[in-house]
Amino acid sequence: MNTGWPWVVDLLAGRSSLTPGLRAVYDRSSRVWYTFKDLNFRANKLANYLKDELGLVQGDRVAILAHNRIECFDLFFATQKTNIISFPLNVRLSSTEMDELLAQAEPRVLCFENALEEKAASLTFPFETKVRVGTAKHKILETEDYEAILQSSSACAPQANHFSFHDTHLLLSTGGTTGLPKLAMSPHRMVYMNIINEIMSWNITGGDSATIVLPLFHTGGWHLWKTWIR
Repeated sequence: MNTGWPWVVDLLAGRSSLTPGLRAVYDRSSRVWYTFKDLNFRANKLANYLKDELGLVQGDRVAILAHNRIECFDLFFATQKTNIISFPLNVRLSSTEMDELLAQAEPRVLCFENALEEKAASLTFPFETKVRVGTAKHKILETEDYEAILQSSSACAPQANHFSFHDTHLLLSTGGTTGLPKLAMSPHRMVYMNIINEIMSWNITGGDSATIVLPLFHTGGWHLWKTWIR
């Protein structure tokens, strides 16, 4: 089914057009507020890099190895805008476990946090491109630099791929209590309907705020914060 509603599959662009100057996210580590316009520009830049520079297309996957940080939002919205699949890795898994999941998901790109570079370097999966997020004192891997990507890429809205509500947006790992975690596919419709359900059941309004404490490699981390882009 082709939705025909671009604001549904690019939720951030819709919110940014309505309230561009409204504060959306506070990054405690940098003590910086990001407005919806800020987030949309960052996501557009990353989306254009993934499509135009790396040649990623609908259904390709981007793996993310990071703790909670602002770049996780960039990657979520950039992949949503382009119908690329976002695959956040559980940082608590061993390298062997990660490699097994990577062999199943087959991502073309790895974005990793500088603090997790040793873990990233221990992975044997053959990524086409690796992108470092943050500044590293001692570099182990030759990578693309995230901030340089944002500075050089276009902030214009990316050319969108064909969308269906049934297309997968997130690959999320299960808890793995019975062995290796399983990969669960979260489609665009789940993201959208989850927002509606939470707003209605919790009576969320524009005056509410929340602290993100759950990890953004877990379903709870992703599906509990997205109501603010309603």
